[in-house]
Amino acid sequence: MFITSTITALLAAPSLFMTANLAVQDAQEEARVSYNNCLVDEHNIAVQANMPVGAFEKDAASKCTAQRKAYYDIIYKTEKADGVSNSEADEYATEECNGVLEYIVREYAANLESKAELIKS
Repeated sequence: MFITSTITALLAAPSLFMTANLAVQDAQEEARVSYNNCLVDEHNIAVQANMPVGAFEKDAASKCTAQRKAYYDIIYKTEKADGVSNSEADEYATEECNGVLEYIVREYAANLESKAELIKS
């Protein structure tokens, strides 16, 4: 009986870990999509207003702060759980957040003349 329950517990452990890991990945993806979609809204408003690219870049960096913070926080927390240092977790989380912002700014520059709008994820 003891051996059977021990084996069952050992076999279930990876499954529980994978389930927990998927939940973290889902939450991180939800936070990324939320931040991205907020910036998409800002992109679309600015395209219609014909805002210069430089002005949009500065404006977009100051928008969607709650969504950016939520995305940053979950990445930072995940990195820390993986055992990285505070500075490494901060650097990686900042890079990921900046990547979303930079993508929207690049798209804005490409879409300004045609007034093309982005579609939310």
